[in-house]
Amino acid sequence: DANGLAALLASVSDGALAVDAPAALDELASDETASIGVRLAAGALSMREQGEGRTERLVELMARAGAGDPPLSKHLSYCVFRALPADRRNDVILPILEDSLLPDELAVSAAEYYQTDALYGPEITRIVLARWFKPGVEYFFVTRAVEHLGSLPDQASRELLDRAVRSRYYERSAMIALLRLRDRRYLPLLRECVDPDWTTNGDAQTWSIDILQS
Repeated sequence: DANGLAALLASVSDGALAVDAPAALDELASDETASIGVRLAAGALSMREQGEGRTERLVELMARAGAGDPPLSKHLSYCVFRALPADRRNDVILPILEDSLLPDELAVSAAEYYQTDALYGPEITRIVLARWFKPGVEYFFVTRAVEHLGSLPDQASRELLDRAVRSRYYERSAMIALLRLRDRRYLPLLRECVDPDWTTNGDAQTWSIDILQS
């Protein structure tokens, strides 16, 4: 059941489960007669210990285990990604976000754990902004993607940062990106931010003045 599955994955996350024979993990994760919880725990542990070549199977197991149950999908993502080293989480997250057939709740719960400074960080940032940076949608991982634009001048654009800086939820992240970019292309936007008539937060005006003066 869901509680047993969560407990099993928590054991993986906490390092309480350990298997000396790596081949046994792969065999268990692929065993169609085993419960989905056992298979998912084995798949997560196998990915943590061995990594390469095990991403596709882990994504499939995550999708099957949380199908039709958003809260469970969210909790499974939490347990699985806790079990993985931070610099390897993007290996699993990118294919989840690239597969439009997977449930949106799985994509959202996976995106919460992406690492901007790890392999595939820029690719995931691009997907996150294209998929979830829109009016009425507010996710914390999108704030990280907006901030990440400060390290990605090729992805940053006046249109994206203009929308972000005019949003109460994303304004701070946009200002951090602009501060990191320090690009003359955005001087007109910074000058607009100084105008208190449209800024949503007084911080934007203060930060803009600081950037313009630096």
